[in-house]
Amino acid sequence: MFDMWSSKYVSAKIDKRLQYYLIGCFFGCILLAILPKPFNVNRSATGGRSSSLNIDYPFIYTDGYQRTIELDDPPKRIISLAPGITEIVYDINASEYLVANTLDCKYPKEARNLPKVGSSVRSNYENILQYKPDLILGDLLRPSLEYKQMADLGLTAIAMQQNHLDVILHDILIVGKLLGQLDTAMQLVLKIKTQRDLIIERISLLEKSKPVRVIFLYDLEQLEIVQSDLWIKEFVTLCQAINITDEISEETSPLTLRLREGSNPDVIILALSLENKALFKKEGKIDEISNYSVWKNSNAVRHNQIITIDKDLLSSSGLRMIVAMNAIARAIHPEISLAF
Repeated sequence: MFDMWSSKYVSAKIDKRLQYYLIGCFFGCILLAILPKPFNVNRSATGGRSSSLNIDYPFIYTDGYQRTIELDDPPKRIISLAPGITEIVYDINASEYLVANTLDCKYPKEARNLPKVGSSVRSNYENILQYKPDLILGDLLRPSLEYKQMADLGLTAIAMQQNHLDVILHDILIVGKLLGQLDTAMQLVLKIKTQRDLIIERISLLEKSKPVRVIFLYDLEQLEIVQSDLWIKEFVTLCQAINITDEISEETSPLTLRLREGSNPDVIILALSLENKALFKKEGKIDEISNYSVWKNSNAVRHNQIITIDKDLLSSSGLRMIVAMNAIARAIHPEISLAF
């Protein structure tokens, strides 16, 4: 009897894994289908890594600001203007092409040692020109005017969208395609999508009667801005939760006046740097949040659901997105924390 039950259990488990594999392959094919065409050139001929999936040049791409960008040759010298893009380049094993990044590019640790060309929101054009890039990759946190100024200087810069989750996954494939690492980029995308789908499935089994109300706080002083086009807010919704940042009045200050009466978060998530987390915990500042008048009687305070997560995870666009998704899901639904 035990052997029969064990056999059925193992069979069901294998069937479940096969189901995830087939779903992953299906979405991988869709992502490939929407990538800009055409294919077929070998980067090894230009001195770079070869890949089983390569592209023809000139390469034409419409970026996040709807500008048409054309590359005549495979890029060999890349500058990243966004922490998330820097992570992607490292995660797909293409860091050899990265010649500079910004002061905000702190992950992985190796990225800190590269020359800096400004911050994530403001560039130093003199430094950028010094490193002679043939491609610059940024995001939409940088205004369109900066991309125009770089174009006027003869620089080729692409504004990646880096907002919705599916768009970020598409950006990963584009960067992989440009740097001759599309096969590695596809594996990264599949890992992220598989983990996201697994989290959604586990949460769906909880069968909660109503969504969990969540608020993100940033460094205990201001609310984390989670706009409607950012992947964090999308993921919170997928976790069967409501981000009550939408209920904030932008006209009132300080923080205790920004929430409408009765907002009542079920979970308060503090997005802190690891350094601040240790400091605030030592000084007792994290416990002080329970005394904020606007939510001192909230479900989050009454049930001790004030959770801290690494702030840097929220800006990740690479492999650490899996860590970020797990952290957010566990904060919202602590009962599934042992399921991963």
